[in-house]
Amino acid sequence: MRQIVKWIVRVLLAVLGLAVVLVSVLYFTGRARFQRQFTQVQAEVVSIPSDPESLAVGQKWAETLCTNCHAPDLSGRPLIEDDSLGVIGSPNLTAGAGGIGTAYTDLDWVRALRHGIGLDNTTLMGMPSDAFYYLSDQDLGALIAYLKSVPPVDHEAAPTQLKPLAFVLLSIGAFGDILPAEHIAHDQRPEAPVPGVSVDYGQYLARVGDCDNCHGPNLSGGESPVPGSPPGPNLTPGGTVAFWTSEEFVATIRTGQTPYGRQLDPAFMPWDEYANLSDEELSAVLLYLQSLPALENFE
Repeated sequence: MRQIVKWIVRVLLAVLGLAVVLVSVLYFTGRARFQRQFTQVQAEVVSIPSDPESLAVGQKWAETLCTNCHAPDLSGRPLIEDDSLGVIGSPNLTAGAGGIGTAYTDLDWVRALRHGIGLDNTTLMGMPSDAFYYLSDQDLGALIAYLKSVPPVDHEAAPTQLKPLAFVLLSIGAFGDILPAEHIAHDQRPEAPVPGVSVDYGQYLARVGDCDNCHGPNLSGGESPVPGSPPGPNLTPGGTVAFWTSEEFVATIRTGQTPYGRQLDPAFMPWDEYANLSDEELSAVLLYLQSLPALENFE
């Protein structure tokens, strides 16, 4: 009997030892990815305008793409605060105390927005640069111009600081593509379409708006990254949205209420941010959705 007990104890200790080794490997792998240096990525030179029309365009993009994570005044806020995972924060984008506005050059803005890389050459965790990557030089320049012009706000936003469990989960892919610099094609630039009510421009807006983050890579539906939120619905002609009229689609984005009377929760579907787009831009998005192949839900 003693021999059996000793054998069981040895097996349990061996399993425990293997578990410790596995967790340690996952921890160090996740931390290495988080701390990886992207020193070879060069930011493109983008013209930064100063005329009122361009600043208005930049404000539209900032209010559509930036305020959800960085707060309405762009002073930054924690995105995730968890006792076991740590903090994922969004910085203060203004030139106030604690902000990055005075530290960033024009090239730094381009590198952060388009490539997802910060001043320390590591990837900006949770930054949707894989969507902003598609911004044209003109739109990106207008956005940067506006960010440089916003009123300074004194606020020391909580920095991103991860705990060991977060590094382990990062290694096993629990956070998805949360490190954008890892998978952006840094040495390539997609062609920007001419603005207008067209399929190509609608695709551009859908990409910049990060629609596939919640609606899946094929826009046929997907699990939202927002904890506790319902799955993003199928936006292809295999669902129902693509069959809405342009008026119905625009009205839904303007009011958050679907043609069926359902009120969308802005915490899960940020319709109040996409409402910054013009009727023509929203019509282009719908035209693009209608051009997609009809896919089954979550295909």
